Amino acid sequence: MRRGLRRSPGELAHRLWFEIKAQSVRVLGDPTAGQNAEGFAGRFDAIDIDDLWGELAARPFPVVFGGIDPDRLDALLPGERARVLAAADLAKRRMVSVLGSGLVPLDKPVRWHRDVKSGIEWPANFFRDIDVLDHAQPSDIKMPWEVSRLQWLVPVGQSYLLDGDPAHAAFVRDILEEWIDGNAYGQGPNWATTMEPAMRVFTWAWFFHVFKNSAPWADPEFRLRFLRCLYGHLHFIHRHLEDFGVNGNHLTADASALVFGGLFFGSGPAQRWAKRGWEVLRRELPRQVHGDGVCFELSVGYHRLVAELFMWAVRYRQVMGLEAPGNVLARLAKMAGFTTAYTRPDGRAPLWGDGDDSRVLPFGGQPISDHSYLPALLATVCGTKPAGRRPTREALAEIVWALGIEAAEAAANEDDAGRESAAFSEAGVYVLAAGEDHVFVDAGGVGFAGRGVHGHNDCLSFEAVLAGVSLITDSGSFVYTADLAERDRFRATAAHNTPMVDGEEQNRIPAGEPFMLADDTRAVIRRWRRGSGGEELIAAHTGYQRLVSPVTVSRGFFLDKKHHALVVLDRFEGSSDHWVDVAYHFAPGVSVVEDGVGRWRLTANGQAFLFLVDGEGEWSATVEDGWVSPSYGIKVPRRVLRLHHDRPLMPIAVGVLPEADAPADLRGWLSAKAEQLWLDA
Repeated sequence: MRRGLRRSPGELAHRLWFEIKAQSVRVLGDPTAGQNAEGFAGRFDAIDIDDLWGELAARPFPVVFGGIDPDRLDALLPGERARVLAAADLAKRRMVSVLGSGLVPLDKPVRWHRDVKSGIEWPANFFRDIDVLDHAQPSDIKMPWEVSRLQWLVPVGQSYLLDGDPAHAAFVRDILEEWIDGNAYGQGPNWATTMEPAMRVFTWAWFFHVFKNSAPWADPEFRLRFLRCLYGHLHFIHRHLEDFGVNGNHLTADASALVFGGLFFGSGPAQRWAKRGWEVLRRELPRQVHGDGVCFELSVGYHRLVAELFMWAVRYRQVMGLEAPGNVLARLAKMAGFTTAYTRPDGRAPLWGDGDDSRVLPFGGQPISDHSYLPALLATVCGTKPAGRRPTREALAEIVWALGIEAAEAAANEDDAGRESAAFSEAGVYVLAAGEDHVFVDAGGVGFAGRGVHGHNDCLSFEAVLAGVSLITDSGSFVYTADLAERDRFRATAAHNTPMVDGEEQNRIPAGEPFMLADDTRAVIRRWRRGSGGEELIAAHTGYQRLVSPVTVSRGFFLDKKHHALVVLDRFEGSSDHWVDVAYHFAPGVSVVEDGVGRWRLTANGQAFLFLVDGEGEWSATVEDGWVSPSYGIKVPRRVLRLHHDRPLMPIAVGVLPEADAPADLRGWLSAKAEQLWLDA
C-alpha cells in the first residue's frame, strides 16, 4: 500500500490487471498439460514432433554456427579453446560459480529452488505467493534465478561445437530434464517474476540449435518435453508481461524473449508472440533509452543488458528478413557510442549505478566488467562502422561465438581511434578523455523516471584512470535484497566520490525500499569546454537545498593533458556552519602513503602518483579501510581518503597526477588550475 501511494492511477490499473491474469493460472495451469506429441505438433501445423523438430531446425537463427577452425581460433585467441573446455568440464562436474558464490557443487538432481550461497530453500509455491524481497530471511532469490538461467551450461555447448562429442549433448539434455521435473509451470521462485522465464528463452533456443542434430537429442519423448516447456515459457511471458506504465529492463527482457521465441517457433501462436514483443520493444526503446544513447536506468550494467536485449531481437528479425526501422537502428548506434565513451582504456566499465552482472548470451570468458565487445556487436546489427575501439583480446570471444571467427578477425584488425571527451547531456553523463586518461562523471539524476530503481546517490561523483592506471572508482552495488543494510550502504552518498553535507543523503533513501530513491537532486551544468590543453566540466547540484540552511554543491573538473593530471575543485554555496565530508575511494591495490602536509603518494601497477590537497581554512584528512564491489555478491578491500571540514563553508581543491609527469612547482600548478576553475564557475 505504501508503494501504491506513489503510483499513478494508470500504473495501479496495469498492476491490477496483471494480478487478475496471474491469479487465473491457479485454475488454468500449464497450457500444454497432458497434450500428446501429435496434438502439440498440430499447434504449428506439423504432423508429429519429429516433423516439427525438423521444421524448427531449418529455421534461421541469429547466432552464427558455422564450423570454427581450431587453428584460426588458436591464432586469433590463444587459450580460448582451453578456457572453454575447462569451463565445460567444471559444468559437467556440476560445479558453478554464480553471483559471488565461489565455486560450489550442485546436487544431482539439481535443487533448483536453493540459494547455493546461504543454503536456504525457496518454497515451491504458486508464483504470486512468493515474496521475492523476503526481508525475513538472509537469502537472495537471485541465486536460484541465476542457476536456472542455465548460462553456466554455455561452455558445454561451445565444447560440442568444437569437438562434436555427444557426451556434451547428453549432459545438457539431462540438466534440462532435471529442470523440467523440478519447476512445474507457474510454481516456485523461478517463475516468480516474468523476466526469469524470459531470460531462459534465449539459452534454451541456443541449446536447441547447438544440439538439434545430436544423437542424445533425437529421442521423441525428450523433444516433446523440451518444446512443450519452451512453449509454456512463451505462453507465460505473453500472458504476464511486466508492463506497468513506467517500465525498465524487466519488460524489455519479456518483450525481447517474445520476439526471440516467436521467431524460433515461427507459426501458430508464435506469430502473435513475435508481433506483440516487437510492438513493445519499439514503444519502449525511446522511453528507456535517451536520445543521447544512455539507458534511463543510469547504470552501465543495465545499459549493457538493455542494449543486448534490443540487439538480439533486432538481429533475429534481420536474419528472418524482417525490417528494423531506421530510428531503432539509430538509437542502438547511440547506445554503442555511449558504451565506447564510458569504456576505459582497459576495456572495463565504471562502477556506475547498480549491476547484477546480467547478460543475454554470455559467450566470452572476459571479466564481467569488460564491455569492449558490445560496440562491435551493435555495429553489426546497425550496419554502421565500429565505434573506433577494438575489443580486448579476451572480449573477442564474444564476437567469435556470436558472429563467427571472420567477424572477430575483422574486429581485431579495426583501427583503434584516439580517445576523446564526450557529453551525454540528456542523461547528465560527461567523459573527459585523452589518450590513456579517462574520467567518467555523473552529473545527472537518480534515473528510472525519478524512481532511482538502479541509480545511486552519486551526483557529481567520478571515476578516474590516469596514464592508463585506474586510481579512483565508485563502490559498485554488492547485493540487493539479501542484506538491506549493505544494499543501502553501497548506494549511499558516502560510498561515492562526491561531497556529503551534514551527514545527509543527496537523495533520501526510503526505509525498506531497496529499489527506490527520493528524487531530491537536480544537477546544473555551468561549463563544458574542450581544448588542446585540457578538458573542463563545472556542474552543481541542489540535493542539499532541502536543509534548514540550504547548500548548493559546485564541483569543477579539469583534465590536464600535458601532465596526465586531474584537478577537482569543490565549492559550497550557502551560509552558516556545516559539516562537509569529501571522499576519494581508491581502486583496489592502490597503496596510499602520507608524504607531507596535504600530500599523499599513491602506488598502483608499478607507477607512482601524487595526491595533493589545497584547501582554505582547516580541512582534516583521514585514510581508512573501505570496500568496493567489482561484481554482484563480491566485495574487496580498498583504501579511502576522506577530507573533513566543520567550520563555515570553504572550497577545497585536489590534484592527482603521475609523479614522473609532475611540474616543478606542484603547489603553484594546483593553485593556478583551481583558480581558473573558480573563475570559470
